[in-house]
Amino acid sequence: MQCVGIVDEAAPGANTYFTVPTGLHNLLPNGGPEAWFSATVPYNWTLSNCTTARVTTSIRSEPSAIEVTNTADNGYIAAPLPDSVIGKTITFAGWFKASSSNTDLTFFEILTNAHVSSQILIPPDDLWHYLSVTYAFPGGDTTPQAVIQSEKNGNVYYANAMTVCFGSSPLHPKPASYGYTMEVAGAYGGGSITAWNNATPYATSSYVDTVELIGVELGDQVVASLGMDTDGLLVSAAVTAADTVKVTFLNISAGAIDPSGLVIYLKVFKRR
Repeated sequence: MQCVGIVDEAAPGANTYFTVPTGLHNLLPNGGPEAWFSATVPYNWTLSNCTTARVTTSIRSEPSAIEVTNTADNGYIAAPLPDSVIGKTITFAGWFKASSSNTDLTFFEILTNAHVSSQILIPPDDLWHYLSVTYAFPGGDTTPQAVIQSEKNGNVYYANAMTVCFGSSPLHPKPASYGYTMEVAGAYGGGSITAWNNATPYATSSYVDTVELIGVELGDQVVASLGMDTDGLLVSAAVTAADTVKVTFLNISAGAIDPSGLVIYLKVFKRR
């Protein structure tokens, strides 16, 4: 087991978008976090005995940080990691902050169904700290996760610009020239879409759905894809207002399509 302590620490400074160094890959989806199902629920993270909120000021890296408030003892947030980390050495790193009014311990860790890394304490001093933990998981484990936890009801703590990478060195985020990407999935909300032809009004052969994606802005590029084989159904997406994406479906097949249960994937590329 290897434990890496404080790498850097600082009071809140100017926000910057971040990405990972060229040639490396962040194994933690939405580590920013960039994508939110709503203003209070970050994509890819599960909550237990706590609530979360999106914070955009006094953070270490744009576009947002997670603020966690325990609603009972031992509250935590957790994000799944790919099974490819099993049997390998990985490092979980990021910017973390804990309120000076907290009692008991606040920490983060990486774990599976059978093993857990060291618990790295987050100092309760209202300052951002860049911290990391490294652990080599034995083979045969399942359900690897990154976890941030606090022991006492009412404790408040924060996380921002988090990464998980192979190896024993923290993967330091760096400012990005293009911003960040995020991917979310949602269920299709329309009904049967009439086939398009020269005699069919466009409105009856298309369907437009509005999706709330917290953090998107006018000028961001959105790419939409479908989670099933839908030959003849075209999909496109565009940011139409802050936090709002419109997805348009067009049926160019010879017959009606009813893609019930269709999963729509959206990936956003920031304009900066």
